[in-house]
Amino acid sequence: MYIDGAYWAWMPPIRESTRGSGASWRSSSPWRASSARLSSRCVSVRPMRSSVPQMSLERPTAPDPYDLLPPKPSFTLESDEVRDGELMGPSFVHPMAGGTSDHSPQLRWSGFPAETKSFTITCFDPDAPTHSGFWHWLLVNVPADVTELASGAGSGGELPAGAFHVRNDYGEKAWGGAAPPEGDPPHRYVFAVHAVDVDALPVNEDVSPAFVGFNLVFHTLARATMRPLFSA
Repeated sequence: MYIDGAYWAWMPPIRESTRGSGASWRSSSPWRASSARLSSRCVSVRPMRSSVPQMSLERPTAPDPYDLLPPKPSFTLESDEVRDGELMGPSFVHPMAGGTSDHSPQLRWSGFPAETKSFTITCFDPDAPTHSGFWHWLLVNVPADVTELASGAGSGGELPAGAFHVRNDYGEKAWGGAAPPEGDPPHRYVFAVHAVDVDALPVNEDVSPAFVGFNLVFHTLARATMRPLFSA
């Protein structure tokens, strides 16, 4: 409480001894008392500055995720909606960041090994301010005769027979768009099509993205990637 140019803090009532009757408590209210009595019940404290520093997102640039894994042959990945090294449009922004038309981009691929038995499609942001980046999309068990995903296929559209989503880091079993912190440098959204040597990875829709990645290390024949950007 601010009184007469000073801040006052409540102090407990003062315990007094009364002769022959043990301890008792003063019953008068200090807030109705005179300034002299107030001074006996309260102490003046100075305003305190917050000791919590302003949050800073300054940090080193994270490595590309596939630089940390065993190298694989590459093949071609293209899109009519996003471009490698170029900024994505607002139609790929998650609703939590204000997006109103978020959808997975159209993708097509070619030049993969003849031994390919299925594909897994992923999108990962290594620049998210977390210890483990941010998974935006995991679509597994895409048949080997599928070489294109239509725009919006991962966000409520029709999926290839047998393919299913694993939950992303939003907790959604679907594509989830970009949502970088405002003012952060542009984030890389690493789209990858993994050519897999089995018809079906040994995973289900309830596993973690890391578990999908772990299995891909042992089953990927080749990998096609592109890295569009986005900044809030």
